[in-house]
Amino acid sequence: MLAAIQHDLADLSDLALDDGVVFARKHFAREHRAGSELRRPGIELHADVDINTMEASTPSQPESCNILRVKKRVETPQQRWARKNRDKLAAACRRWRKRHPDKQKAATYRWRKRNLKKWNAYQRLWRRRNKDRTNPLLRAFRAANKEALNEKRRRYRALNLKMMRAAARTYYQDNFERKRAEHDAAIARRKLAAGRYTVAEWRELLRKWRYRCAYCQRRLTRKTATADHLIALSRGGTNWIGNIVPACLSCNQRKSFLGRSEYLKRLRKLRNLSNRMAERAYQ
Repeated sequence: MLAAIQHDLADLSDLALDDGVVFARKHFAREHRAGSELRRPGIELHADVDINTMEASTPSQPESCNILRVKKRVETPQQRWARKNRDKLAAACRRWRKRHPDKQKAATYRWRKRNLKKWNAYQRLWRRRNKDRTNPLLRAFRAANKEALNEKRRRYRALNLKMMRAAARTYYQDNFERKRAEHDAAIARRKLAAGRYTVAEWRELLRKWRYRCAYCQRRLTRKTATADHLIALSRGGTNWIGNIVPACLSCNQRKSFLGRSEYLKRLRKLRNLSNRMAERAYQ
């Protein structure tokens, strides 16, 4: 009891409101008639405590003890039986579903409607874990319902055009290298050319060329670099990484279907012509 009283007689720390403003600092100090002991107002000492000697006898029971008793959850007999007989309960549920398919279906739809996000997340997770089972079924379904699915996509796009365009721009900004590789692969398929390259192979090629254009040696970045085919696809070239070099956009467009040596000759001629024109301008 003496330790508790000394703790209560310590200085009170700053009190703060919910908005963070300190509104008072109170020091409770009073001289007591015996020994000038400090006493905090609002706390009544126990009747068994002698103030003069500060010696306390064993108190009987604290005057105020605001402890809420938590009631223990009582398990019903049905819950106790279900916990102990899970296999029997599962078998009974299966029999009930078999006898009442309509009620089970309606209950399932109600649950999915109330927990749509949880249900969609579960479906996505299950499909990722069971691709071998779901992919053939999805392909068969799409092939059988191609026109209906296309019409559904067109209606959805017409109703959500701005949202879809914004999402497409965001996706392209985050995955521009992958989209460029897919675009080059699509062009190669249209021209009946074999091969495709990955993003990892393209980045390794950029590091090999030290982020320089293969023709004009201009400094490149991952966004300004374009993939140029040494042997053009129209001349029988492939889309494998061995037939690709990094190039700036201007060189890629000027080269067109030419080979590397042919384009370098043209580039030298253009540079000589520009130098001669510059010399004439200074004369």
